[in-house]
Amino acid sequence: MKFLSSLLLSIVCCTAASAQFRITGTVRTGPGIPAPYATVMLLNAADSMLIKGAVCDSTGHYIMEGLATGQYLVAVSQAGFAKTYSGRIELNGHRTLPELQLKQAASLKEVEVLAKKPYIEVFADKMVLNVENNIIATGNSIFEVLKRAPGIRADQQDNLLLMGAPGTAIWIDGRPSNFTGETLTAWLKSQPADIVSKIEIITTPSSRYDAGGSSGIINIRLKKNIQQGLNGNIFLSGGMGKYPKAGSGLSLNYRKGRFNLYGNYNYYFSESYNLLTLNSANKEGGELLSENYWHPFRNSHSFRAGVDYMPDDKTTIGIIANVYLNNTNSQSEAVTIDKDQRKPESSLLTALTDRAERTGSYRLNANLQRNLDTLGSSIAVDADMAIYNKTLYEGILNDLNYERLAQLRNQAPTDLAIVSLKADYTRYFGKALKLETGVKASYVRSDNDFRYDSLLQAKWTPDGLRSNHFQYTEQIQAAYASLSYDTKKWSFQAGLRVERTDARGLSVTLDSLVSSRYTNLFPTLYVMRRLTEDQQITFSYGKRIGRPSYQTLNPFVRAIDPYTFIEGNPYLKPQLNHVLQLRHNFQNWLYTTAYYRYTEHYSESILTSDPVTRVIRNKTENIGHGVYTYLSVTIALPVTKWWEIETNAGFGYAGYTSVLPGKEFKNNGTGAEFSTNMTFTLPNKFRVQIGGDYSTAQPQGQYHNQPAYGVDFGVQKSFFKDKGSIRVNLNDAFNTRRFRANIYTDAASVLWINRWEARRLNLQLSWKFGNQQIKSARSRNTGSKEEENRVNL
Repeated sequence: MKFLSSLLLSIVCCTAASAQFRITGTVRTGPGIPAPYATVMLLNAADSMLIKGAVCDSTGHYIMEGLATGQYLVAVSQAGFAKTYSGRIELNGHRTLPELQLKQAASLKEVEVLAKKPYIEVFADKMVLNVENNIIATGNSIFEVLKRAPGIRADQQDNLLLMGAPGTAIWIDGRPSNFTGETLTAWLKSQPADIVSKIEIITTPSSRYDAGGSSGIINIRLKKNIQQGLNGNIFLSGGMGKYPKAGSGLSLNYRKGRFNLYGNYNYYFSESYNLLTLNSANKEGGELLSENYWHPFRNSHSFRAGVDYMPDDKTTIGIIANVYLNNTNSQSEAVTIDKDQRKPESSLLTALTDRAERTGSYRLNANLQRNLDTLGSSIAVDADMAIYNKTLYEGILNDLNYERLAQLRNQAPTDLAIVSLKADYTRYFGKALKLETGVKASYVRSDNDFRYDSLLQAKWTPDGLRSNHFQYTEQIQAAYASLSYDTKKWSFQAGLRVERTDARGLSVTLDSLVSSRYTNLFPTLYVMRRLTEDQQITFSYGKRIGRPSYQTLNPFVRAIDPYTFIEGNPYLKPQLNHVLQLRHNFQNWLYTTAYYRYTEHYSESILTSDPVTRVIRNKTENIGHGVYTYLSVTIALPVTKWWEIETNAGFGYAGYTSVLPGKEFKNNGTGAEFSTNMTFTLPNKFRVQIGGDYSTAQPQGQYHNQPAYGVDFGVQKSFFKDKGSIRVNLNDAFNTRRFRANIYTDAASVLWINRWEARRLNLQLSWKFGNQQIKSARSRNTGSKEEENRVNL
C-alpha cells in the first residue's frame, strides 16, 4: 500500500487531467408550465454537430456534464412543439442557462443537425461502441459483437475477458444480466445484436457501483425510442452459416399524461456447432487425442414491460418486469483415442450425449426517484426480486472399443432467488461540489441437485458417486460515499465503498459445510485536467472484487467422459484487483490509454494430467497473483465526407505466477491486438462497411494463446425517409476465427483448439412506425446487478 500511495500521489501531483464543465437549465411550454421529458441536444455552434444529448426530468430540468470549453447551441424538442434553440453559448465554466420556452412549429425555421455518431467514442470514464450504426453487427448475437470489441476477447470456454481478465460484470440498460459463466454465454448468444443501441465499456467504475466484477463493467444499452408520441420498431433477421438462424423483435413505447408505458419482445433461433479438440502428450511418449462435436438447437424468448408514474413534477415511481425463457436441445459426440506405448493397441472411447435445457429467468424491480432541487440533487430507492430456474436432462452412452462401458441419465434442477434493496442520495452544494452516498443489502439462496442414474442389468439405479446436492446462501451489506469537486481547470472525485460478505456453502451429498465472512474496502480516485483547448488527460484508480460464481463453489466432481473431469472448489477466494488508468484525448479523434492491473488471489481454471491414468482434471484455483499492462491507441476520424475509419491498436504485457504446491508455474509474455472498421457512404443511401481484427500470441493464466484473426463485410440501404432499412453482412469471410492455445503441466503438454460457426451470411429488415416523437423509457440501475451477474446455472 505504501508503494501504491506513493504512486498515486506522484501521478496526482505530476499529471494533469482534464477540467470538465456542466450545463443546467429548464424548459417550459408556457409561463410556469414545465416541459417534462423534453429532448435536449447540445450542438457545436460551428457546424450543428451533435455533441451530447439529455432528457428533461418531470420538472423540465436538465443537466449535461463532462463538457469541454467551447461554443455551443442547445436545441430542445417535444411532441406538439417545434424545435427551439438557445443563443450561442461560450462555455469556460459551469453554466446555468436562461429558461427556454418551446414555440409553435410555424414560428421556427428548422436547421439541419448532423447527428450520426462514429462507431467508437472514448470518454474520460468509458469507451462507447455505437452498435446501432454498425452494419456488420446485423444478424449476429450480442456475444459476437462483444468479443470483437476493443479490449474484449473470449477465452477457451467462451467466457468474455475485459483487459485480459475474467469476471466482467455484464449489465443490460444499467440492470443486471441473467447469468455468468457458460449460462451467460448462452444468453448472450441467444440475443440478437439488432436490439442493441450501444455498448459501454467501463474499466474503473466509481464507488457508486457494486465492487463486483473484477475487470470492470460492460453495459449493453438496448435500442429505445427517443421522440415524443406513440411509436415502435419491428425487425426480422435471418442468417446462414453451416446451419440456419433467425430472429425477430417488436418494441413499443407510449406516454400520456403522467403515465409512461413501454415493452418489448424478442425471439431468437439458432442452430450451430462447436468443435473442441484436445491433444495431450505425456512425458512417457503417450498421446490422448480427443474431439468433441456439439450441435445445439436454441429457441429463446425475452419479454420486458414497465410503467412509470409521475404523481408530481419531482417524483417518479416505476415498475419493471423482465422474463427470459430458453429451450436448448443438443447432441454431442466425443471421440477419444488413447495411444499408450505401454499397451499393444490404442483404445477408442466414444461418448454420445443427448441434452435438453430448460431455463427461466423472472425479475421484478420497483423504484422511486425524487428530485430535490434544480441543481440535480436527488434520492432514489430500488427494490429487486429475481428468480432463476434451470433443469438439465441428459442421456449419456459411453463405449470403449465399441463395447458398452456405461449408460447414464441425469436430471439436474437448479433454483436460485435474489432479493436486494438499495438507496442512493445525491446532493449538490452549489455548482462545484457534489456528494453521493448510499447503502445496499442483498440476500442470495441457491439450490443445485444433480441426480444421476446408471443402467445396471436393464434397470435404472441411482448413482450416488455421480449425484450431488449443493446449497448456498450469501448476504452482502454495502455502503459508499463519493465526493466530487470541479474548478475551472481541474476536476476531482474520491470515493470509498465498504462491503461485508457472509457466505455459507453446504454439500448435502458430502456432508460438508464451508462458511466465510469478510469485509473489504474499495477506494476510487479520479483526477482530470485540461492541458490545452483541444487536449485533456484523465487519471483514475479503483479497487474491485471478483467473487466466484455460485456453482464454482460446489465441491462436486463431474465427469465429462472417463478421461475428463470438472471439479468445484468451496475454498475459492475472491479476486482483488487494483487498477490504474491514464487516458489522453487529442481533439476528440485520437485517444491514448495506459492501463495497469495487479490481481491478488488470482483465480484460473487449472488443468492437471495424471501420468498413469491419463485423466485430465479441470479445477478453478487461486494460483497466486497476476499482472497486466496495456497501452492502446484509438482513432475515430472521418477521412473524407464519404469515408470514416475507427481503428484501435493495443500492446500489452501479462505475467501470471502460480505458487500452488505441485502446480507451480510462471507464464509471462507480451501480446498485441488490432481492429478496424471502415465505413463508405455511397449515393442513393447506400453504406458499405469493412471490418477486421487480429491478435498475436499472448499469455493468459496457464494458457499460451495463439494468434487469431478475421475479416467482415456489410452493406446497408435505407428507404422511405429512413423509416426502413435492409442490411446484409458476411462475418468471418475467410473462416479463420478460432481459439488455439497450449497448456504445459509437469506431466503433459496439451493443445486446445476451439472452433465454432463463425462464417455466416446475415440479412435483416427493420421498420419504424407510429408517431416518431416519444420520450424513451427510463434506464434504471437496479439493486441486484452484481448478484445476478454471478448466476451460473
